[in-house]
Amino acid sequence: MDKLSNRNFTAFRKTKVFCKTPAVVNELKQKGVTSAEWAPVGLDIDIIPPTIKPKSLLKNELGLPHNKIIIFLVCALRPDKHPMDIFPLGEVLGDKYLLVHAGAPWMQTEEYMKKLKSNDIYSNILFVGKIPNEKVHAYYEVADYVINFNPNEIFGMAILEAMYHNVTVVARHAPGPDCIIENGESGFLCNSVEEMSQIILSDKKVQNARKQIIEYFTWESTAKKFLDYIQH
Repeated sequence: MDKLSNRNFTAFRKTKVFCKTPAVVNELKQKGVTSAEWAPVGLDIDIIPPTIKPKSLLKNELGLPHNKIIIFLVCALRPDKHPMDIFPLGEVLGDKYLLVHAGAPWMQTEEYMKKLKSNDIYSNILFVGKIPNEKVHAYYEVADYVINFNPNEIFGMAILEAMYHNVTVVARHAPGPDCIIENGESGFLCNSVEEMSQIILSDKKVQNARKQIIEYFTWESTAKKFLDYIQH
């Protein structure tokens, strides 16, 4: 891959390059691409359902309890997404919480489902499988927290969507979350499941998640960077 990429780097050194995370900018600059600049992927606000129902009504429609703290996870059942981390987190959090997991079945489906059914201790984990985008937004709206386990997350559209709904996101440090979330201001960053559980158990919340997305992570703000460069 390094050999194949050399041709790309040669081209990049001759022109302006926009990158979706600061991590990619730094990597390119180490390769001599001095013109690299951060211009994040934007959230397409137009596809988000315009009308959101009251949380109590949404919980009824989704079949979720009203007396639980809802933790929402969006990730496919594949190793790089670390879906199995939901089990140790569920054990620590206990019955006061309900961990709702949406994601496409994949390589770890058999392992995941076997684990889920193996012990009554995981009764606070609900796997809802792959769901349509409109329904995902309903889950964001009722969630108390949205989590991300992937320590190699290159960006994180689910994080953008959740923050647009002003949900408190708790994510592992990774190139994507690190550039999207201002730790303690618009969400929380951590290094492990243990740290994640401590943040959730402490009932910490943020109020500036949506503001962060509107200001920096829409296509309008990204396009402005492109236009500013072209015009000047």
